[in-house]
Amino acid sequence: MQRDDLAKQREEVDKDRELAQAALNGLQEDVSMLHQFAAIRTQIEESRQHLSSFSEDLEQQYSVLQQVVETLKELQVALPWLEHFAEARMVWHQASLAYCETQGDAEALTRQTLLKQNEKRAAEDRLQAVQQEASQAQQYLIECNTLLIVAKKNLRNFQEVDGQAKCRYCGQILTPQHLDDERARLEGELKIAQDAVETARQRSKEINGRVRPLEQERDAIAGLIQALQSDAQHVLQKQLNAQQTLTSEEREARKALSSLPPTHREKIAESCAETIDVIFACDYPTTATLSELRLQAQQVDEKSRQLTRLSEQQHDREKLLAEQSLLLRQQQGLEERYPTHREQAILLAFQQERQRLDAASNKRKELDSQLKQAEQQLEQAQATSQQSDQQVQAVTITLKTEEGKKETLRVAVVEQVAALPASWQTAAEAITEEQVTGWQREVEQLAGADRLYEQLEKDRQERQSLEHRKQLFEQEMDTIELEARRSLSMIEQEERCAQQEYGQANEDLQQAQLEKRTLEICREQRLEYETHYRQAKRKALLYKRLAQLLGRDHLQNYLLLQAQTGIVASTNETLDRISGGTLRIELRQREEQGAAKSLDLIAHNSETGAESLPVSQLSGSQKFRVAVSLAIGIGRHASHGTRQIEAVIIDEGFGGLDKEGRQDMIQELHLLKGELKRIILVSHQEEFVDAFDNGYTIELVGQTSRVTLR
Repeated sequence: MQRDDLAKQREEVDKDRELAQAALNGLQEDVSMLHQFAAIRTQIEESRQHLSSFSEDLEQQYSVLQQVVETLKELQVALPWLEHFAEARMVWHQASLAYCETQGDAEALTRQTLLKQNEKRAAEDRLQAVQQEASQAQQYLIECNTLLIVAKKNLRNFQEVDGQAKCRYCGQILTPQHLDDERARLEGELKIAQDAVETARQRSKEINGRVRPLEQERDAIAGLIQALQSDAQHVLQKQLNAQQTLTSEEREARKALSSLPPTHREKIAESCAETIDVIFACDYPTTATLSELRLQAQQVDEKSRQLTRLSEQQHDREKLLAEQSLLLRQQQGLEERYPTHREQAILLAFQQERQRLDAASNKRKELDSQLKQAEQQLEQAQATSQQSDQQVQAVTITLKTEEGKKETLRVAVVEQVAALPASWQTAAEAITEEQVTGWQREVEQLAGADRLYEQLEKDRQERQSLEHRKQLFEQEMDTIELEARRSLSMIEQEERCAQQEYGQANEDLQQAQLEKRTLEICREQRLEYETHYRQAKRKALLYKRLAQLLGRDHLQNYLLLQAQTGIVASTNETLDRISGGTLRIELRQREEQGAAKSLDLIAHNSETGAESLPVSQLSGSQKFRVAVSLAIGIGRHASHGTRQIEAVIIDEGFGGLDKEGRQDMIQELHLLKGELKRIILVSHQEEFVDAFDNGYTIELVGQTSRVTLR
């Protein structure tokens, strides 16, 4: 009964819930729109707060920072060339100073060399004179020696005939007085010859002693001259190196100068055509300037990131403004649809119905809980009854099973007793349960006896085999020499050392193989890089040569010269007609090679017959004729002669002419009618306005221009 009452109460609560849910469903769309309305208000407020966080001058900051980034990027491009130029300038100044110093050193060494050469010639003259004197002294010594030999020979000859009565050489009778006189004479000659030889020897020795210092002086001067010549050669080489450095650094500086942006190039020189002294006279950039520029160039990444952030902020700000505009339009539409009183009424009704639905839901949950408890109690009672029935059935089945087992065991015991011998049957009937248990324990204890016996027999045989092997090992050990015997620990230690050495050797081998492979890879990379370098160098030379051939001094100059020649030819055709054959222009011939000035013209006047003049020195009328003819000639050349120029526009250009010159201009313009279909003339001169039939007058009236046909 209680269960049925709870079920009826739940049905009533379900009906109440359905009514509340239906009311909520009816209000759901309006409530969703109101929630959206509130979210839009929150988003608008958040967007306003977010927009207030942006700087008011965001666009101005972005523009200024963008200019700064462009300047820094230009500086980043120019900085390597500025450093290259500064280095070239520094090296050039050093080379110039070295060149001046070496030039002074070379002149000083030349003067010193000439002085030493003069000293060497003087020393050689003195040495030659002393050597000649020594030669004469040596010759005199030889003569004295000859006289000494002759005197000795004469004395020996005299000694041979001394004591004889008659000289065997001359047949003269030898008297004691004659012998004494002759002996005294010969001995005197010998004494004189010996003194002369000694005097000549002393003189020769004294002269030879003077030769050696003179030779040393000459050799010393020659060594000084050689050292001076070596120094002069070294100074000359330094001078040549300095000259080469000056040339190469000038080339590098001009290259760097031509590669610089105009803003930095103008700080150094007005143009690249200036002399190198003028270019290097400027101290920009200094070392401090370069350091400052490097610091500025390092800021390009940071400034770029700042610029990116400002750009993102601009994008976010524009996006927020667009979103805010859309939200404001949505808010306006929702405010028109949901005034304040309607919004409050809808929310109040929705809240009441929600409370009603929540109350019904809570009531239904309470009823469900009570109903569930009642059903659980009923199920528990049913389960208890069913379990009791199952237990009764199980006990009945168990009882029947045990009775069957008992009968089976009784029959088995009778059969087993009958199978025993007669002597055991009586004992078997008297066996107690304790005896059977004891016999079972003995059987269990003896269960592994056979296996243990087999294991013992196997161990005994193995022991005999090991003892036999031990005897063999002892016999082998007796045959080993004492020096070769090692303990097991020593052998193991030697084995460990050998294994460590093997491991270290293996690691060294692997390391060497790795280094070898690394070196082979480096060699292959080097060969590849050298090949690429040669190819790149060859391409660079080819590109450089191609750039030269395509540059302003070759192909461009040639094409410009061809174009100017064609323009001058077309100009002269028109100029000949409108000047009555009196004027002719031509290009000025330039002696120096290189790019020529564009349309550097000179004019010939057949009326005066004078020398050619620059076009700038012609009269106003003549310059006008040349200008019009040149414009027509350029137009014809630009169209390659396929189409004739039909019109020309002349804007002012007559303010510097006098009255007669203006009349000449008017006549020339009338003459051009035969050459051109249309001439458009712009002028403030009244004479030109009145000189032509067709014309327009443009006047400023208020803030607008008014055009009238005359």
